Amino acid sequence: MAIVRILSLVVLGVLALSCGDSSGDSSCNSFCNVAAQCGGEDRAECVSTCVSNAAEAETISEACLAAFLGRTGCVGGLTCQQAEAWLDEVPPDSYPCRDEDIAVDQDCFSTVQ
Repeated sequence: MAIVRILSLVVLGVLALSCGDSSGDSSCNSFCNVAAQCGGEDRAECVSTCVSNAAEAETISEACLAAFLGRTGCVGGLTCQQAEAWLDEVPPDSYPCRDEDIAVDQDCFSTVQ
């Protein structure tokens, strides 16, 4: 269930900015490993969506892409319990990958292009 929420966020564009190298393969692989392991999501589909979102982030700005890659990399290093806390933003002031979420909000969504 947690992974379904993660993928929903990706599809909605909330995650529209993660993944590792310039194509996003490295961070997306880590992110999608967590999604598959913790939520039973299709790993190949997740990677494809994530890489597309990384490319979209890159079109916004280099800072946006860096923030997106930072967040996917962070989430990719979480346990299932931590990933669920990230999705639920629990606790609100210190959930896992909170700083990376804030960076994405600032670098990708607050800039008028």
